[in-house]
Amino acid sequence: MTKATIGSHAGNVDNPLSFLAAYEHVLTHPGAVYQTTGNQTEFRAEARITRKGNHVGEKAIRILPHNEYVYECCWGHRTNCARGGSYIDCYTPAIH
Repeated sequence: MTKATIGSHAGNVDNPLSFLAAYEHVLTHPGAVYQTTGNQTEFRAEARITRKGNHVGEKAIRILPHNEYVYECCWGHRTNCARGGSYIDCYTPAIH
């Protein structure tokens, strides 16, 4: 199922951790497997420092295998700021 595009930083989601706490958690738990909040699909996350684009030098959480990036400005929103707003709300609350 494909969700309709709703734009960057659309909607809100409650995450159990702040972005910085989630980033540190991912950084200190490399290889951890998480499950999406919807259908419990497994995913991994990586803590990165962005090397190009609009967020150079910023901390980011990379969602694998979908290669979605979540920046601090995206945290707490249903969608990120990449490619017109990819849905991240099934991933971010699961990181804790």
